[in-house]
Amino acid sequence: MFYKNLGESKNTYYKEIFNYSLPLLFISLGFLVFTEIDVLMLGILSSSEEVGVYAIAKQIIIKLPHITMAIAMGVMPIFAKYNQENKQELKKLFIKTIKINNLIFLPILLGIFFLSPFLVPIIFGQEYIGSIVILQILSIYLFFMINTLLLGNFLDYNGKANKRAIFVGIGIIVNISLNLYLIPNYGAIGASIGTTFSYLPYFLLNAWEVRKSLK
Repeated sequence: MFYKNLGESKNTYYKEIFNYSLPLLFISLGFLVFTEIDVLMLGILSSSEEVGVYAIAKQIIIKLPHITMAIAMGVMPIFAKYNQENKQELKKLFIKTIKINNLIFLPILLGIFFLSPFLVPIIFGQEYIGSIVILQILSIYLFFMINTLLLGNFLDYNGKANKRAIFVGIGIIVNISLNLYLIPNYGAIGASIGTTFSYLPYFLLNAWEVRKSLK
């Protein structure tokens, strides 16, 4: 969004950059809350045993989006130059990036869902068998996350961080609300359900905003 001639308005230009950095800062801090509030609330509202089985599953899931982050770092900066002239070309590139990202993760997601009942007891021991269902639920959360990372990057590079900041805020509110009900009743499984389904509106709102931009 900031690819333009500075002309004589450098102060205005730098002020725009500073103002745009504020929602980006909120997104970064909000995303930290979004991804860690489940563990914190589980520790407060449930037992240390529940935290243990949940933490194993969450640590596996949370490392995998780094693959998408690497893709985003290489591809997404070009969308800062997105305009009416190159719109169709970059639209094709974005859709292709989404497809490649999902093709990479398809075997990973299927592997987590179907192989975790066999691998968790072998790798972590029988005492962590409760992590199996949590891993399977969080595999859906992983699907939402890897796609939202690319959708969010597209919006950031197109000057729409303000809207994404609102979406993050909505996601956090939904996450906390679901966890307040689900964790006391269902423990670690409740936390995984709350985390997963709080990401759904965040994913859908980002997808809706990107779809409007690509029309």
